[in-house]
Amino acid sequence: MNWYALYTRPRHEKKVFEQLTEKGVESFLPVVERMRQWKDRKKKVQIPLFNSYVFVKIDLKDRYTSLQTYGVVRLISFGGKPAAIPDWQIEQLQRVIEHPDTLELENYLREGDWVEVVDGPPGDQHRWHLPVRLLRGGPYPGRKNRSGQGGVGN
Repeated sequence: MNWYALYTRPRHEKKVFEQLTEKGVESFLPVVERMRQWKDRKKKVQIPLFNSYVFVKIDLKDRYTSLQTYGVVRLISFGGKPAAIPDWQIEQLQRVIEHPDTLELENYLREGDWVEVVDGPPGDQHRWHLPVRLLRGGPYPGRKNRSGQGGVGN
């Protein structure tokens, strides 16, 4: 069994997570607690760390149970093959979520900004400069924006 990412309809992450749990599917929804303010009140709310994503640990042969959950759009794939997420990455994410005081959300990149990929595909062999098409969430390790400011670990 491997971890995979499910892409959900906008703002359906919690509902998808609950339904998967009811079906007995091992799933993980990283959430952070943030203070939100409305005109009449302030309230602490739990928001997904990654908008529209829920992680599941499944055998690929059993993926249809997850895919048939209301609110799930698709299983994230690369090159037409479901993209497995290494256990250690999920474990690190779980550790970070356990200590939310160490987590800082930032949105310093905007759609259209140029970034330099220095590690991982396609940056394994060469450095690439790519335009950002869609970003949801904070800093991205190993990437720099036009001003030369790097993401986490730079």
